[in-house]
Amino acid sequence: MKKLSSTKTALILLSLITFASASGSISSTLAWYAYTTRANVSYSGTSVNETSLLEIGICSDVVIPGMPSYITRVTYAGDSNNYYFSDPGRGLTYDVIAKYLSIKGYATNELEPTTSGSYSYSNNQNSFSLKQSPNEIVVGNHTEAAPIHYVKIPFVFRIQGSSGIFYDNKELWLSKAVVRASSSEDGDVYKAIRMFIDRDERNYGSWEEVSSDIGTGAVFPEGDLGHPYYLKSDDNKLYSYDDEHDTWDLLVDGVTIAATAPDIDGLNDGAMYINSSDNKLYSKTHNDYIVNPSANARGKTRVGGVLNMNRDEYFDFNNNGEIIYGEYDEAAKDLISNAGYSGADEAHDVNGVGDNEPSTFVAKHRPGTKYYTDFFSPANDALFKHAEYESISSIAPARDQYDYLSNADPLNPTSVCKTRADDNHLARLTLTVYLEGWDFSVVDKEISHSFDLGLTFEMSRL
Repeated sequence: MKKLSSTKTALILLSLITFASASGSISSTLAWYAYTTRANVSYSGTSVNETSLLEIGICSDVVIPGMPSYITRVTYAGDSNNYYFSDPGRGLTYDVIAKYLSIKGYATNELEPTTSGSYSYSNNQNSFSLKQSPNEIVVGNHTEAAPIHYVKIPFVFRIQGSSGIFYDNKELWLSKAVVRASSSEDGDVYKAIRMFIDRDERNYGSWEEVSSDIGTGAVFPEGDLGHPYYLKSDDNKLYSYDDEHDTWDLLVDGVTIAATAPDIDGLNDGAMYINSSDNKLYSKTHNDYIVNPSANARGKTRVGGVLNMNRDEYFDFNNNGEIIYGEYDEAAKDLISNAGYSGADEAHDVNGVGDNEPSTFVAKHRPGTKYYTDFFSPANDALFKHAEYESISSIAPARDQYDYLSNADPLNPTSVCKTRADDNHLARLTLTVYLEGWDFSVVDKEISHSFDLGLTFEMSRL
């Protein structure tokens, strides 16, 4: 068989413009939740090294009307989804993506800053969801963001060879990301762009034992590790998930686990995994990650701090002193002063932005109010929660002299998807693009600025 060199496709270009909200009274400062981002999203493909083998598409649970002629709708027996593939080697244009986003209620031309809250790829103890910004009533990152605030696209890929065959068990990587201001006059808000790489859990993740002591008063069902069960600890009933009908069906009654096991109802959204060969209960980590396309190395964003969200010159406060928003250890509150502020009437960089220019993150201390002076020293920063992110360099594949790609760490693969023989030769990746509101680039001076984002997916040579 002819060896094909590394192939690339799906260069995604997003042009975005921020603008101020015109609702309510507007003073000299605007909180980070008070402006949105207008997005014109366009998608185009590259054509190098026989990329006609690599096809990109969208998986939709509803029919999308009005698709252009170069988009082919594909359905598979036993699968109720609709798959819309572009011609081989051709990307997905703005009109295709926008049709899907519009029909599903996601952002098509406007993004609002949200937050992932604390998230860790390294320990996989968090499930990912986007939250709205905190406010003076809800000071934590608790309120779920509406889909219209962000972009979420369920990409699918397939690799077509000669005679109509498709290649299986082939990995794809996000090998390039370019994020930048759209013009020399635009600022740094592009640095707040984040992407969540939601990978197919059948290919990624790791198993963690929840309990090794399972008993049952009924016949234990046959099943393999990986079949989703839901074991309710309050009634000792075991349920099995029916993917086709999206229901949990009672499988067996009288199942018990060791009293020392964790509260399994709260783990992994309730979905547990039982291995019938050893009668052990497991859960599976998602092993997904956030990417910061403007970062040069992996890092983190603190998702807590003091803010000026009421549009005046001062950090927000109540009767107890200045308010800490977001997620943090209660010990962070011990950093507050013993007496009210009596110093100079000037802005303070409590959060560690890097300058004293007034913004949502940099403000004055109200005279007479108990206040905070430093959240960015290593010891104090450790008291706050963080959203960990990867960079393109930290997830990049290893590349040998013959242009073969592989995971730099085989035990912790960073590829974004893999084609599967048992899934109609498809590779799946759900990509969420959003503005992280806790990033210090989301400040007043960035209003009306625009930026572009370009992504390239790549597979190894065959």
